[in-house]
Amino acid sequence: MNSGASLSYASVGMTPRPPRVVIVIDGGPWWTYLARRALYRASSIWGGAGFAIVPHHAGKVHPALLRACEIYDPDYVLAYRLTVADLEHFSPGWFQIRGEDGKLLEGEERQQMLDQALEQPIAVADDLTARDEIAAVCSQYQSGDPTEWHDFLEFLEEDDTSNFTPITDIPDLWTGSVLACPAEWGGLLGTAVASHAGVSAPPTRDRDEPEVSDNDRTELSSWLLGADWATPPHSVVWHPAAATGVDTRTTPTAHDRSLAHLVPLTSGPQHRRTGLLVIGDSADDFALARLWRLNFGDGYWLPSVLGTDQPTMLWTIGSAVDRLQRRLARRSGHLAITSSSLPAQDLEDVRNRMTSEGAT
Repeated sequence: MNSGASLSYASVGMTPRPPRVVIVIDGGPWWTYLARRALYRASSIWGGAGFAIVPHHAGKVHPALLRACEIYDPDYVLAYRLTVADLEHFSPGWFQIRGEDGKLLEGEERQQMLDQALEQPIAVADDLTARDEIAAVCSQYQSGDPTEWHDFLEFLEEDDTSNFTPITDIPDLWTGSVLACPAEWGGLLGTAVASHAGVSAPPTRDRDEPEVSDNDRTELSSWLLGADWATPPHSVVWHPAAATGVDTRTTPTAHDRSLAHLVPLTSGPQHRRTGLLVIGDSADDFALARLWRLNFGDGYWLPSVLGTDQPTMLWTIGSAVDRLQRRLARRSGHLAITSSSLPAQDLEDVRNRMTSEGAT
């Protein structure tokens, strides 16, 4: 077949693929910080854009997430350990230690011991229980001898360079500005941006929802839904140094940096492909959307902070969803809308408002 295009050649090299990893976090009240922190660690690892973040509740993982983890087929299932500083921040008074006389230290003595232990990682029993539950349905790397095998890794350490390749070791890595979740953005919006673009600076522990302008919220809603016409706001640009004139339409994301020199490969027909739009504010909603994207593509999360609970939605949401539906329909696919936290009636209401002609 002669297409009229000139032939060109390229060198092809083979290398071990980056690992697939499930990072297990607590899905309790501070889950958005833990998710951003795990995504920050993932963004610093080669291939980390493909890591899954899976929450648990008192050691139990949602059945739908367990099934998605089985399909994802991770090489490692790792608990993300909190530090003493984390636990003391989220549960003031948690840190307790006894002196030589057996009495609990108080006041200045306790503070001195606390200061010395702040960065000490802590293995939480519920995290390990959930990790084991996920590992039981997966086939992760193991080590040992023929009589006794055990999982090769159980925890994601902050500075593990033996098992994971830092992106800074990748040759010709992009070192300029990237799109990423700002360190001071917390809450649902910060987590949505972190999952979509990655994290380049350590997230601030005590931040909640960021205050953003109406214009930025409008731009963010279309960008997070993968609209090809979206222009990310400059508020999500991370600069490693002084920078001016950044075009957000062409700026790579922190996730892109972790995928340096990798080319995505897909197999099987793209016919009748199903996209998934997850509505809701729970950790399970966030995780389901991310796992769907990693497993099948076209997985999106819409928390209420983007206006899904408002009587009239942003026009960008309706437009982006409509374009996504039409793109899938061209290959006889469709878009499914679901939630792990909202009742069916609320979900139906969101769908109706999303597709109404009155969306602004």
